[in-house]
Amino acid sequence: MLGAILIKEGERFSEAEMALQKAISFNPSDTAAFYNLGSLQEHLNLHEEAEASYRKAIEIDPAEVNTYHKLSKLLKSRGRTEDAISNLQKALEIDPKDFIALIEIASIQRTIGKAEEAKESAEKARSIIPKDENYWYNLACIEGILGDIEIAFENLRKATQEKGIDKEWAWEDPDLQWIRDDPRFAEIVGPKPEK
Repeated sequence: MLGAILIKEGERFSEAEMALQKAISFNPSDTAAFYNLGSLQEHLNLHEEAEASYRKAIEIDPAEVNTYHKLSKLLKSRGRTEDAISNLQKALEIDPKDFIALIEIASIQRTIGKAEEAKESAEKARSIIPKDENYWYNLACIEGILGDIEIAFENLRKATQEKGIDKEWAWEDPDLQWIRDDPRFAEIVGPKPEK
């Protein structure tokens, strides 16, 4: 889709928006166009418009889990944590093995002081994480959220040794916020990338 390509090229936002709006005018049921428009609007700090675009995408295709994730991150960034959790729970209703939704719920719950609920959500996530290339990284996220710092670093070290990780994302990943200030984080992940 042209709009998504223009967004990725950077700084061609007005062209991207026009392409996405044109796609929507041709096909008002184009879920991807609404999703990408929401991403663009979010990037441009047009939060209300982004929320409306994500909600329209969900209205068109209520089974698309990724849209619930995007909407929940937007809502969380706006301080609407209960709404964010609600959207992640909808994603879990669609895909009960969506461990990322459980990790995000646990992170939000810990942030708002619901430690016991965070522990339950994180333990559920731990039980369903697939043993794929991101296994150790995802475990590091969970253990960091739970406050098991030593185990989090052990898992993060394994992730970097076995498959490598996206170091730039590790420095931004909200699920690792609980361990990022520890000097071991930079030792394992490497120095924080320059912007």
